[in-house]
Amino acid sequence: MNKYMEELTQMLQTGLEEYATSEKYRDLLRVMSLFHNYSANNCLLIALQCPHASYVAGYTSWRNNFHRQVKKGEKAIRIISPVKYKKKNEEDEEEERIGFKSASVFDISSTYQIPDMEPVQIGVEDLQGHIENYKDFLHAFQSVSPVPVDFRLFDGDARGYYSDTEKIIVVQDGMTERQSVKTLIHEIAHAMLHTKEKLQEHKKDRKQKELEAESVAYVVCEHYGFDSEDYSFPYIVGWGGTGFQDILKESMSTIQKTADQIITGVNQYFENNKN
Repeated sequence: MNKYMEELTQMLQTGLEEYATSEKYRDLLRVMSLFHNYSANNCLLIALQCPHASYVAGYTSWRNNFHRQVKKGEKAIRIISPVKYKKKNEEDEEEERIGFKSASVFDISSTYQIPDMEPVQIGVEDLQGHIENYKDFLHAFQSVSPVPVDFRLFDGDARGYYSDTEKIIVVQDGMTERQSVKTLIHEIAHAMLHTKEKLQEHKKDRKQKELEAESVAYVVCEHYGFDSEDYSFPYIVGWGGTGFQDILKESMSTIQKTADQIITGVNQYFENNKN
């Protein structure tokens, strides 16, 4: 392992401890919402080095693909990048393998538009999750749900639930649009992650299941501009409690991958249903 990879590995280990608090955890989830297709480790590295980051690219990519120049003296954000290489096996045959190396990227705030070059729209999805898109988003989220969704009134204080026995998600009818969407995403995360079959492979207590589902809901809501902060963070902190750091270490990658799966599916739904 080279010097830079050793530094990044150490940064990840100490960074996880730093972000295992309610305030810092919010910053990490915000970065995940912006970089949903990055690995959980790279999201943490970006959050540690540039908490305000909104869009990153390599030095050459900024110039060639976005017509922007990195400002002189700007410090790079170091992330981990996969690299393919070939190595001979015991039979003296070459095999393709994957390793990892340190790579440098820069946030858009470290760049400027190159004069006389055509401005390029930076990778922000057209959809911002405004409330007037409410019904469209409901259809989109239902399209990525692994089970049917039913909006109806039911007794109790719960806003929604996923029934693994009946293979259905039920959302309390009559709530605000924002709360309905957030609850639906939360239950979709349960349906994706916490089936009987998956829990037999990897047991999780209720605390961990709720932390994963609510964190996924926050990342997705943040990505589309649905503000759920007033509800999500007291809820997350309440379920995290003692052992939050251990749970976060185990679940961070799961949260990132599930949020990316939902966001990618929703974006594809809108792409397929353009007028």
